[in-house]
Amino acid sequence: MINWIKNNKSNIVLSTKVSLSRNLKRYPFPHKCSDDEGKDIVEKVYNVVSEYKEEDLKLISLTDAKELDKLELISKSIVSDNVKGSSAVIINEEETVALMINEEDHIKIQCITGGFDIENPYDCCNDIDDLIEDTYDYAYESKYGYLTSSPMNLGTGMKVTVVMHLPALVMKKQIQSIEENINKIGVGINSLYLNEPESNLYEVYNKITLGLTEEEIMANLKAVVEEICSKEISCREKLREKLRYELEDKICRALGILNSAIIISFKESLKLLSYVRNGIELGTIKNIPIEKINRLLLEIEPSIIRVKYKEQLEEKTEGFIRARVIKDLLKE
Repeated sequence: MINWIKNNKSNIVLSTKVSLSRNLKRYPFPHKCSDDEGKDIVEKVYNVVSEYKEEDLKLISLTDAKELDKLELISKSIVSDNVKGSSAVIINEEETVALMINEEDHIKIQCITGGFDIENPYDCCNDIDDLIEDTYDYAYESKYGYLTSSPMNLGTGMKVTVVMHLPALVMKKQIQSIEENINKIGVGINSLYLNEPESNLYEVYNKITLGLTEEEIMANLKAVVEEICSKEISCREKLREKLRYELEDKICRALGILNSAIIISFKESLKLLSYVRNGIELGTIKNIPIEKINRLLLEIEPSIIRVKYKEQLEEKTEGFIRARVIKDLLKE
């Protein structure tokens, strides 16, 4: 597996993440766990998974972690902001394997890779899951499968999430019809930034975990993602045939603004970065690797800027600092 930020081969699909939600049998759910019980769960899980030979995993207590480190983990969707006194993450150096402990559930095993690849993250999750289950009993019932804090995760407790860049489908206003069609088979699609759809980045994920096998969930999602990719490619080709120069103009203008803006908002930067990403994917822009655009998605987030450049914000605006961060990274 490859860290999605460092993946320069991504085209349409940025990343694929597989996660398994689990709870240990003899403990209450995390929201009812005492700090001592939570710490006991962290210790037990880490002692088991530290023996996993495929990865060198380290333990990070989220209550002790620096604010910036925590925010970066949240921005990368490795952990959520639902942190408790005993919450921790067990993670490898490449950040492709992570176990969130005492979040919504006792254990959330997640593996993420750049591009479209469900099988490798799933195999990794499954290996770690088996390793834990060989030592400790999970909360499980034959009727409901794995028991989880949220009824939405009952059954397999598995969620597959694929992040996609869909500018052509957005331009052709086809996202809503896609959503209506895939909802019928238990698959959802949401904007990656719920309040900022201008990014043209979408999460495609399975909504159903109960009543389907893990293999069926993966097969359904794979078919949906492949169909969406096919539609996006078709729309891009049609747009390029009819509006080639207009599209290239928008791409080049976007890059020009990003390279010269003095102040820029998060909303505008997401929109412009989408044009630049599209330009790289279409071959219009050849001297900027996708990795830089991926890195910028994290670096320009308001929460990251407010913490990382806290002292500078006393004299300069958030938009000023964001514009400078973008220019500096693009020039590297």
